[in-house]
Amino acid sequence: MVNGIWVLADLSGGKKRAPPKAESLVDFHLDIVKKAVSEYPGHPLILAGKSMGSRVSCMVAGREDISASVVICLGYPLKVSYYVNFTLPWT
Repeated sequence: MVNGIWVLADLSGGKKRAPPKAESLVDFHLDIVKKAVSEYPGHPLILAGKSMGSRVSCMVAGREDISASVVICLGYPLKVSYYVNFTLPWT
């Protein structure tokens, strides 16, 4: 186990329904991350999530006031429309 502050973006609620938009979840997770960092100063910050949790973790880590050491993304929800001129190397 890596020593550090682990923050997992878990959006499971047991029901199969569409999650809220990622942008609306960032502030909630940002508050949790800031509290964890202030409670454990000097420890590396590790953000992790699956699917939408990955997206939220990346959005939180991208903030200027957050210094994440590692972001672990399991099943990041890619949307092709974001990459208009993007070509996959294996196609």
